[in-house]
Amino acid sequence: MERVGVVDTLCQITTSHFDAVEALLWIGTDTGRVLSLVPPLLTLHTSGYAANTGIRQLLTTDKGLIVLSDYTVSLRSRSSLVPLWNIASSGNDSFLSMVINDSDLLISTSFGGLLCVGLRSGTVLRSYGIADSQQPGYVALKNLKGTLCCATAAGVIHFRDLRAQGAKVIGRIEAHSGLVSDIDINGQGTTLATTGYILTGSQMIPDPVIKLFDIRTPSYPKLLSSVTLSDTAPSFLRFGVGPGSKNFVGCQGTGEVFTWASTTGAVTDGFQTDLDGYMVGIDFCSTGDYFSVTSSSGTVSLWTEKKDGSAQVNPYERESITVDPIPEIVHLDDNSPLSLVGMPYYTTKLLSATWPANITFEVGQPPARIPKEVLADVKMSDFVGYARNPGIGFRRNQTAKSVFMESVRKSEDGPKFRSEQERDELMTRGKKGINRIGARDSPILEASSTFANSNIPKAYRQVQIKYSKFGVEDFDFGFYNKTNCSGLETHIRNSYCNAMLQLLFFTNPLREICKAHICKTCPKPNCLICELGFLFRMLEDAKGANCQATNFLYVFGKLQQAGALGLFEHDHGVAAAAGTAAATAVSFSVMMHGFHRFILETISSEGGGGYEVLKGVEEASNCTLVQQVMGIQVRNFSGCQGCKKEDVRDSVQFVVDIVFKVKGDEKAVPSFGSLLKENLHKETSAKAWCARCNKYQLMSQSKQIKSLPNFISLNLKLSLGEECESLMETVPDWMPLRIAIVLDGSDLQVFELDKDAVKMEEFAGTEVAIYDLRGVISEIKPEGDSLKSHLVSHLYVDEQAEWLLFNDFSVQPIPASDVIQFTKWKSPAVLQYGRVDVESLIDYEKLTVKKSLENLLVKNPILNRRNNLAINYTPLKLTEFPLKAGFLVAIDAEFVSLQKEETEIRSDGSRSMILPSKLGLARVSVLRGEDGPLDGVPFIDDYIAIQDTIVDYLTEYSGISLGDLDPSSSLHPLVPLKVAYQKLRYLVDIGCIFVGHGLKKDFRTINIIVPPEQIVDTVDIFFIKERQRKLSLRFLSWSLLQSDIQQDTHDSIEDARAALLLYKKYLALTKEGIFEEVLEDIYEEGRRCNFKPPIK
Repeated sequence: MERVGVVDTLCQITTSHFDAVEALLWIGTDTGRVLSLVPPLLTLHTSGYAANTGIRQLLTTDKGLIVLSDYTVSLRSRSSLVPLWNIASSGNDSFLSMVINDSDLLISTSFGGLLCVGLRSGTVLRSYGIADSQQPGYVALKNLKGTLCCATAAGVIHFRDLRAQGAKVIGRIEAHSGLVSDIDINGQGTTLATTGYILTGSQMIPDPVIKLFDIRTPSYPKLLSSVTLSDTAPSFLRFGVGPGSKNFVGCQGTGEVFTWASTTGAVTDGFQTDLDGYMVGIDFCSTGDYFSVTSSSGTVSLWTEKKDGSAQVNPYERESITVDPIPEIVHLDDNSPLSLVGMPYYTTKLLSATWPANITFEVGQPPARIPKEVLADVKMSDFVGYARNPGIGFRRNQTAKSVFMESVRKSEDGPKFRSEQERDELMTRGKKGINRIGARDSPILEASSTFANSNIPKAYRQVQIKYSKFGVEDFDFGFYNKTNCSGLETHIRNSYCNAMLQLLFFTNPLREICKAHICKTCPKPNCLICELGFLFRMLEDAKGANCQATNFLYVFGKLQQAGALGLFEHDHGVAAAAGTAAATAVSFSVMMHGFHRFILETISSEGGGGYEVLKGVEEASNCTLVQQVMGIQVRNFSGCQGCKKEDVRDSVQFVVDIVFKVKGDEKAVPSFGSLLKENLHKETSAKAWCARCNKYQLMSQSKQIKSLPNFISLNLKLSLGEECESLMETVPDWMPLRIAIVLDGSDLQVFELDKDAVKMEEFAGTEVAIYDLRGVISEIKPEGDSLKSHLVSHLYVDEQAEWLLFNDFSVQPIPASDVIQFTKWKSPAVLQYGRVDVESLIDYEKLTVKKSLENLLVKNPILNRRNNLAINYTPLKLTEFPLKAGFLVAIDAEFVSLQKEETEIRSDGSRSMILPSKLGLARVSVLRGEDGPLDGVPFIDDYIAIQDTIVDYLTEYSGISLGDLDPSSSLHPLVPLKVAYQKLRYLVDIGCIFVGHGLKKDFRTINIIVPPEQIVDTVDIFFIKERQRKLSLRFLSWSLLQSDIQQDTHDSIEDARAALLLYKKYLALTKEGIFEEVLEDIYEEGRRCNFKPPIK
């Protein structure tokens, strides 16, 4: 362990904390002052007062810094320490400690209570009472996956179940006879370590014992071991971060730090921290690379075992915001000229531009003018007039304005709803003239009212989904896409990722890796590469039909690392609504840069490796599959200018940042090739600690690529003003469509083949590769601050040999000149270049998975295994395999509501849907459909363990009740959503024929695309288009099968079996040639009974 930084803060330190989002170390003092230091040199970043009393504890979230003092707790901005919310204690009560639990903050008080505060709102959501009146006040809190570990001032540790009423105590430990000094829980949540004091008479002395407890069952904790330090007493302890890392214990009196074993507690070697005062605390950063020690005298020291300069505070770090320097103060006197007074430049709306409330009055809109036809026939009764409807185009209680507004809504750009098209088709059938059923008197991609005066071309303008009373299924997505490539819908949170998902889909080697991954069982519940594989298979099957990345974005939204990086769209939306600086500081380009790097690094670690997919590349098996295909092999050099010691380290990076800054007085734009070369072979220098020189020296750092990669993924970071943007418009071909890279040892050359006159034959004997531009993601920025920007992707599609513009669900061909065009409203954010010979370098046969997913259908991985489970299915037997294409199955699914729909009521009484309801899959049943002894017997009947809040179980329509989806109480077989989805994906891929009733909406909610030739929907079979009414499954079963179903509630097995019998009945009637006649009789019978079976 080597010390790399030390600083004297000149304050009495009370607590310290490593930032979980940015590379900062936070310090709290006894005067209420808060400081942040930048590792490894511990330079000052932020300083200010956050409380009137001493700081007890500091925590960080992606929103900011949480400061706990004796009587206040507040969430503050990192850059300015401005409070976003503040809570004060009541009466004589004071705060002791705090811990984060999901989106809430739990705070212990001196009277023994617990407060639950919402991190976003800063309001007290609920409070928990005193667990033990004899032992009030928790001096330390640790979160243990739904259980709270609380250390009392009397040496007792409580385990409180946060899911139980009142967070009752389910277990307790008598750890020490005196005060508990420190506690910590290992990363697996299985072991608790404590230090404390011994009560001797009326005095407390440090307890020389480290105690370890087994807390895998918090209600029955067990003592594992206790180790006594011979010459000193332990005060602070921390488990190491990650497997194989060291655990440290700090001794307050001597300033020594020792390592100890997490299983036995045995203390081994240590080191002296050389503190001026007594030790205040120790802490690890989230990566475990840095270890801090703080003292009461104000000294902060930073230690690390990584001597190559690769230490990081967090695995994914957000860049800290730096504050602009204070402008120079100009002193004026009576003789100073007025020209010394600068003119102000305002970036926000002035108060003088807003009229005060006492002189403004709300008058509303003028009354609508009553038509003269109505006034001519009006009759008065007291002061109320009434008249008959003259039939001039008004509905009842309508005015001329409401009729006009309705006509405006109908004349908006975009397609008519499908239900409107079907109705218009029936009305116009047989009539002559041009039939414009699909459009609202406007061609494809007409401008909406939002962009009526915009200079942005129609194809690039933001498209929005409109909802009818039938939901999103009634929207005509085909109006926006006439190609064979599918777009992605936008009504889902974090849908800004659509542009990157399309780029990854058209990266063929990466697509094949993701598809191969889903052909094997993956134990990880939230696996992004699994969801990418499912999404890519769906995009392949869709063949131009719209798709939605619901499952992928749901899993992505659950990842804490992504939230810490600020990659969630909702977080920035909240900031924008609040008017904070974070809303204006982060753009979609910045978010896309972070997501670009995050998604490649994440799927690389999840996809694994173990074998080579690159032909003729040695030692490729040491890299993951994604690293082999998408990675850039880099050699990093770090050298000291003093002792000339040089360290060499190899690494793999996925994204190259192209930083492009143009000053206003510069009239020349650097070439793309020079910028790419500069960032591929980059050299920097900075002062750092040299272990050999034992002092700070100027360290030079450089990187070189070892071999030419298959793909070059670039984050284009532009820092331009209006003048520079105008300058870039004069260089329309700044981004080349084709480049060549020559690597000769450490010498790298980049040529733009569209401009540079170069012959590749001149570089014989060196490594040469030609790259084509494969994709560009650009940010579209409309004029005006009130209009939201969005992202589009330009992709070269090999199958069609043309460039396509993907604007979410709008897809259309574009010329290559539009791809490389740079404008004020369109700025490129991400580029991807691919080798022209990449397909010949990949061995796709090695990606073929020999082991299939048949074992999922034979042995169901149930979450809640218990003896009294209600098993209503018979799994497939090995003798039934292999399933062949055309294997007939019946399917039905049940759903629960996760979010209510949002609607608005207009002034004329009509309703408009703003956001549709969100449904979640709760149960899916699949039955055998082939003739035989097992015909109609289910082989899948999975209930889904839903982790989100269920707002409505829809029991009347789903048959799902409270507790059916809870693993702790359900008597039905529960499986994760991914397992159920993987089974359906397998059945689709082998070519099964799915029979059901209303399958289109079911498959859409499940988020899976089934080819039309594999779907037999009885709702379409038993349908006469001219009647404009589709028949329910219950009515068809009663009329045609003489069977009463859905008597009390719905059952997916019963419904799937009824659909299967209806299909076989249809086949029999068709064979006899009487199906049309029988269907007419069914409609006649339905008309007589209102299409409802009689009540028995």
